[in-house]
Amino acid sequence: MLVELDGFDRSSGVVIIGSTNRPDILDSALTRPGRFDREIAVNLADARGRLEILRVHADGLCLEPELDMDWIARGTPGFSGADLANLMNEAAIAATRDGAGSIARRHIEHARDKILMGAERQGFLMDEDERYATAVHEAGHVAVGLTVKNADPIHKVTILPRGRALGVTQSLPERDRWMKKKDYLEDQIAMLLGGRAAEEILLSTMTAGAANDIERAVEIARRMVAEFGMSPLGPIHVGKPDEQHSQGLLDRIEKATSDIIAEQMKRACDAVSYRREAIDLLVQGLMEKDTLDSGEILRCFGETKEAAAA
Repeated sequence: MLVELDGFDRSSGVVIIGSTNRPDILDSALTRPGRFDREIAVNLADARGRLEILRVHADGLCLEPELDMDWIARGTPGFSGADLANLMNEAAIAATRDGAGSIARRHIEHARDKILMGAERQGFLMDEDERYATAVHEAGHVAVGLTVKNADPIHKVTILPRGRALGVTQSLPERDRWMKKKDYLEDQIAMLLGGRAAEEILLSTMTAGAANDIERAVEIARRMVAEFGMSPLGPIHVGKPDEQHSQGLLDRIEKATSDIIAEQMKRACDAVSYRREAIDLLVQGLMEKDTLDSGEILRCFGETKEAAAA
């Protein structure tokens, strides 16, 4: 292929186009001048772009006249074109199963929940102790998410097993975030650790259900230290994993990462302790209904959507 590329001249009228989602691993021989020398980044679409993509994939589908495509676009930040196609396809399947003549808002929400939280694991039974522990864990995430200032709004919480998780707390951004500030990242870590905080305070124990939360929290904290310069170590960057760095620097990075995790764990525990009564109401609601939406969650915490947004 390299020989063929070198064989074209400017008067041949031939343009060679390639695509990849891993430009970091391309051989430099491919990207030197005269070959694939112009790089065009195609980022995820914003709300306006998602709306246009949705219109393409909705063509030929029967939608309820009241279904607001703008609402779908605003509620799918971070979705790729393939995700949006999958969303409309899953919504159509849900409508067919319902015997509905058209795709309604509830079908879109069902499809979005399936994509974001995973499919429900049918026939999976948990005993009451495990259901209660899962409800406490998820309530901890919710309590911290409603306490910190920069978290994305809580959309739904469930203790129905989905994907690999026994329960899921779903946050839904109100807008696309192109730049994440330090405060936002710290609040994300605190919310991730909210489940473990609730286990320690309400159950006086720990469960393995927090493993993925801890992994994600540590990953954010490490990037804050080693890539974003958001720690007392200052603006440092360790580069790629295969690059060599002094053990002293790596030890300082791990220490700074652990400090961030410890600080946000304390914030999570404080939030859980402060919201103890509301958490009890939320756990009770989850034990009764398995899944609660944003309105039901806010009522447990004595809030309204307008107050939460403020």
